[in-house]
Amino acid sequence: MSIDYQRQQSLRIPQYHISVIGAGGTGSWVALLSALSGSRQIKLFDSDSIVLHNLNRLPLPPSSVGGLKTQAIKELIQHLRPDCSILCFGNIQKDSLSLLEGVVYDCTDRREIQDILQEYCLSKEPPLLYRRVGYDGNHLTVISKGVPVDPQPTTQDGYQIVPSWVVPSVLSACLGVYTVLRENNILSFVGDIPKIYNLEDPPEEDDNESEDVVRS
Repeated sequence: MSIDYQRQQSLRIPQYHISVIGAGGTGSWVALLSALSGSRQIKLFDSDSIVLHNLNRLPLPPSSVGGLKTQAIKELIQHLRPDCSILCFGNIQKDSLSLLEGVVYDCTDRREIQDILQEYCLSKEPPLLYRRVGYDGNHLTVISKGVPVDPQPTTQDGYQIVPSWVVPSVLSACLGVYTVLRENNILSFVGDIPKIYNLEDPPEEDDNESEDVVRS
């Protein structure tokens, strides 16, 4: 039985082929959301195996521990979208850049790889559509080419905030996929979850000022 996309047909969501570099907390959700939105071909690049502490951010069962992230994500997506073709590869290398096609979602945490991917996407004619999608704690990053990964760049790689959970990873993936499939002119979101989603608490009222108003 094929999936019925009639309810989103009027939105004219493009069914891009996508390449996802990094199949962890953000890349797994980028791939899943893209497939659920109608993408018919997904290339996954990652050589890491699943460990137990990954599962608080990945849409995978405990039985997947020890297996490759790419293979587990492939099996999940093909269970939900049998018509979607999933191709799995190891870590991206300079000699495998030619495998990239469609929309390139950079879900890595290494600045060197991010620079290589951006440069390669820009070098193609026409350029490949690039999105950097990541998070660190409650800080989300979704950028296009030429935008700093962080307002205060650091030479350190990897997560700087160790506590991590599923919601920030899903939110950053949602923003990344949305900016490609629905609002291509919106290129970047950089900031903390409350700021991006307008969840800042309203300023507290001055108790003295409130008492003055009551007295008057």
